[in-house]
Amino acid sequence: MLPKSSDIVVIGGGVMGASAAYHLAKRGAQVTLLEKAPSFGEASTGKCAGGIRHQFSTEVNIRLSIESFKMMARFPDELEQEIGFNQIGYLFLLEQEESLTQFKKNVALQNRLGVESLILTPGELAARLPYLNLEGVIGGAFYSGDGLADPHSMVQGYIKGAKRLGASLFTDTPVTDINVVDGKIKAVVTPQGKINTNTVIVAAGAWSGQIGEMLGVDIPVAPVRRQIAVTRPLPEFKSLDWTFILFFDQSLYFHPEGEGL
Repeated sequence: MLPKSSDIVVIGGGVMGASAAYHLAKRGAQVTLLEKAPSFGEASTGKCAGGIRHQFSTEVNIRLSIESFKMMARFPDELEQEIGFNQIGYLFLLEQEESLTQFKKNVALQNRLGVESLILTPGELAARLPYLNLEGVIGGAFYSGDGLADPHSMVQGYIKGAKRLGASLFTDTPVTDINVVDGKIKAVVTPQGKINTNTVIVAAGAWSGQIGEMLGVDIPVAPVRRQIAVTRPLPEFKSLDWTFILFFDQSLYFHPEGEGL
C-alpha cells in the first residue's frame, strides 16, 4: 500500500532513482520510490552496455564521476552486492579533426581535475590495438581507470540497501499526474493512490520529459531506440588485451562480454 505522505518521492527505478532512494534514506529522509515497470532497472539501465568513465567534457560530470567511482569501489562492502566493477580502461577512437580538437580540450580539463586521461596518436593506437582496423582513425582519448560495471547488480544493491533503511519501494506504479499549487508541489498521483509530498526527484531517464510536462517544466530529453548485439564465445580473442572501445564519430562501441563481445 502506498504511504499517504512522504518527505521525498523519487520517480524512476533505474540506477539513478535507486541510488537517490538509498542515499536519501541513509541520511534519514522518508523516501518513496515509484517505478512504472514490473521490476526495477528494466528500462535504460537494464539494457545499457555497462560502460563507466571519468571522460566527460564538463566539470560537473567529471566531479560526479570521481565520486561515483569511489562509491563503486566500496559497493560490495557497503551494500553487500558485487557489481562487476572492472577498470579495464575506456578508449575513444576519433576520425574527425573537430572531434580530436574537442577531446584535447576535454582531456586538459580532466587532467586539471585529477583524472589522468591522455590523447593517443595513430601510432600509439596501432601499438596498443594491433588486432583492430584503425583505418581513418586520427587519434584517441584513453583513461585506464575507466571500464565496466554491471548495471543490473548495481540497481539491486541500491534497492536492497534502500529497503533495509526503511524506504518504500514500488513497481507497477506509474505516475499519472503531479499536483502543483501556486508553483509548489503538493502530491504525486498514481493509479494506486495519491502521495502527499513537497519534493519530487525526477529520475525517469529518457522519459523524464513526460514527467516534466506534469510540472510545467521543459526537460529536453526523449527516448531514442538503439541497437545492441552480443557475439558467440570467441576463444581466439581471450588472450587479447581488451578495453572498452568507442568509435566516437560513428557512435559504435564494444567491450568484452563473457567470453565474447
